[in-house]
Amino acid sequence: MNFHVNAHFFATQDRRSIQHDGPEGRWNDEIFVQAGRAIGKSLPAILTSHAGLRSARERLAWFWSVPGHTGPIERRATICMAEIDAAARGLPAVPDRDDVLQVGRTLCVLPREVEEVLANHVERCVREPDDGRDVDLYKRWGVPFWGRTDVISWLRRNTPSEPTSRRDAPPFVSDLASATALLVYCGDHPDAAGLGLVHATDGNVHPLASSAVYRPDDGMLTLTAGLPGPLVIDELRDTPGWARAPKTSGYWLRDQLIVARDQLAGREVGSARGGVLKNFEQVRLAMQLLADVGLPLEGTPLAVDEDKRCRVFDSSTIAGLPAGHRKSAAQLLSALGRTVLHQKLDDDDLLDKGVERLTPDVLLATLEARAQWDLESAPQLLLLTVRAMNDEAPLPSAVVDRLRNLELWPTTKGDARRLVEVFLPPRVPYRGFAPTNRSSQNDSLPVATAMSAGARCRRSCESTSTTSPRSLFKRAKRRRAIVNGSLISSRS
Repeated sequence: MNFHVNAHFFATQDRRSIQHDGPEGRWNDEIFVQAGRAIGKSLPAILTSHAGLRSARERLAWFWSVPGHTGPIERRATICMAEIDAAARGLPAVPDRDDVLQVGRTLCVLPREVEEVLANHVERCVREPDDGRDVDLYKRWGVPFWGRTDVISWLRRNTPSEPTSRRDAPPFVSDLASATALLVYCGDHPDAAGLGLVHATDGNVHPLASSAVYRPDDGMLTLTAGLPGPLVIDELRDTPGWARAPKTSGYWLRDQLIVARDQLAGREVGSARGGVLKNFEQVRLAMQLLADVGLPLEGTPLAVDEDKRCRVFDSSTIAGLPAGHRKSAAQLLSALGRTVLHQKLDDDDLLDKGVERLTPDVLLATLEARAQWDLESAPQLLLLTVRAMNDEAPLPSAVVDRLRNLELWPTTKGDARRLVEVFLPPRVPYRGFAPTNRSSQNDSLPVATAMSAGARCRRSCESTSTTSPRSLFKRAKRRRAIVNGSLISSRS
């Protein structure tokens, strides 16, 4: 800006310039100081008078710093401009977004990266000038230029510190694009932790780096659908909102499965489009992730039964059924109140030590603790189960003795007795031979009305009319039924 100063200067001897040194030079300098103060006091009028000619923003160019003068002139221009700047910092001299003059320190210049996002929300902010000389002028007149720490400080006062519904969050937070821009700009700064900018799958906005919202591990991504725990949404994958979130692990998965077990228990595998219930491969994956970190399955709804329905792993869950006659063993154990693990999950690599396996001792304990016993089908299922277990590993004689002495075996009277107490009379008596009451009671073949390998025990007296009683008895003794080793008494 060029202006005319009318004052009494000390001139040089040739009257072609003014004095620069000594007392006369200091007098001349003071004139420029006073000129600067006079202009400074009049800045509001200078910037707004005759508004139709130029806007206040355009008139700021009058006060740009223009270097390149000779030494004394540069010094006095600097002295004058310093007084103008000092006055400008205390007067309304900087136009805001509406071209209304404001005191510079009451305004702020937002960073270009977030200016579009926050311009309508940060009070009394101005756009960063495109011309570097305007930038210099704003700084001289006290307009603060915000950096990341300033933006973070403002966001901390204006974003939720607790999980908040997106509908209730500020517009620059609820809008995903705006929140993403803010995360990219300041999310990796150490002081940004706790800013409510992270959108999660539960429909809420969470604080950055919160321990309550996780990012799914790539190997666990397919399992997270349907679980209640909030996760960072996939749209934030390339932002600090994703990078600073804790990663899901087997511990997280187990906690989530336990929280969701009431919703998952009873549902059928394959009934969901995603998540754990999508198929058996997903169930196996979840079990494997827990096994990899040594976590127990107890309490998780991953015990899929033979009907493909999810049950909770507990003390009733049983695995390790024999391959032969597996279906019969499953029917027997289910009738006894046990949850039989589906064959596709019956894998020792997936199951921890807390899941009970079917052994002879476990079978005996289950039979002894039975609440009910179906005499029509259960004995047959038991014999098929015992036979399959014996085929895999011969049963100890002590186990056989305990099985024989359990009151499980049906009689013609409709009750259950120990196997050694059950007798089966001949189907066809010897013609011409009428046994006495004593022989019918004590000389009958002691066999069970049970079944082995699907075939009913042969009755002892299948004979012709020409067979003698002695021969008939010997034949019956040779054909005595053997059930899985020696379940039937050796008495004659």
